[in-house]
Formats: sequence, C-alpha cells, structure tokens
Amino acid sequence: MLEKAVAKYLSPILSIRLEALEKLWDAWERIKTLEQPNDKKKSISILLDRTSKKPKFRKMLEQEAFKLTDIGNNFMIRYTELNKTPIELS
Repeated sequence: MLEKAVAKYLSPILSIRLEALEKLWDAWERIKTLEQPNDKKKSISILLDRTSKKPKFRKMLEQEAFKLTDIGNNFMIRYTELNKTPIELS
C-alpha cells in the first residue's frame, strides 16, 4: 500500500498525486488499528510504546501522531465535506 502511494505521489499528474495522498492516509488509519482494531487510541498507544522507551521522544512521537490525525480530519484528504480545507499540491 505504501509503495504504491509513494510511486503515485511522484507522478507529475496532480490528480494521481492527490490519490496517493489519500492512500497514504488510508495506510496511516490502518496502522492505527494493528494492535486493537476496535480502539484506535489504545492501538496507537501500544505501537508508540514500542517505538521508544525514552519518555521525551515517546511524547514527541505521540504529538506527531495526533497532529497527523488532526490533519487528516481537517483537510480534504479522505473526505470531501464542505467544512474540510482543500489540499493544493504544487
């Protein structure tokens, strides 16, 4: 899934690059369910706990994970509701 998304993101065709961005977000959402399919927050916490035992670094990773989720929820990446901010790639 990630390899295909990266290959598409390198395309000079904007619509294909936007499709790649959606696929990257689909992959992120899937990653968040690997440990606890019915509880994304718990699942991502388990995954992040495995990434680092250093509290400061672990905290930074958690902040980044929440920021990525926030971006996906507020920009027109996976959904096209009118209250979402469109993505403009150049």
